[in-house]
Amino acid sequence: MKVSRNLAVKNWCWSLIVGLVITFCSLTAIAQEEACVLYFTFSENSGKSVKDESKAGNDGKIQGGVKWVKGKYGTALEFSGKVGDFVEVEDNATLNPAKQISYMAWFMSKEYDNTRGIISKYWGPGGQRTYNLRLHHDIAGALSTEVSSNGQFQPGVSVTDVHSDAVLKGGQWHHAAISFKAGDFLRMYVDGKLANESKAAATKTLFDNETTLKIGQDF
Repeated sequence: MKVSRNLAVKNWCWSLIVGLVITFCSLTAIAQEEACVLYFTFSENSGKSVKDESKAGNDGKIQGGVKWVKGKYGTALEFSGKVGDFVEVEDNATLNPAKQISYMAWFMSKEYDNTRGIISKYWGPGGQRTYNLRLHHDIAGALSTEVSSNGQFQPGVSVTDVHSDAVLKGGQWHHAAISFKAGDFLRMYVDGKLANESKAAATKTLFDNETTLKIGQDF
């Protein structure tokens, strides 16, 4: 799938471990794809910064007590789930596409029993909701994703959301990928299989918010 704006992440933990995040680029050519605007390999294995391997230059800053650990591929980041533990990427136009976006990640948690953020450009208190990927708040072992056209959570009015079944297994690595086309579809893939999809009639454009993008924190 080709889109003009894409997002990606690779290798993390929360004790969630996050490994790879990408947005619609093949693994072999991801850093060269102009459509890719964020690609973290987490290969640094030390320090407080994460280099974006895409051409967009969206480097991330590690906040709080996030730890470098062994990942599915090379090294990863482990998030404790405490407030203030996340990777932050400054807001800019490349992370605010209007019509199409895809984002994906490898991740692993000891338990999948409550809400934890994986990818979030989605800040609820200030009406800055645009897109996210997280563990479902009610269904243990499930994922959820939401996209909004006006920054508010208004299902059927501005928001399109989907969630998976309870398919995640504690202590195992999983891969999630989200694909969205405004006014058309929102699809979720888990471990390479289509987990759920919805018509995106309520979301005819993505809200251009001003919040930072975060890895490892929910809104």
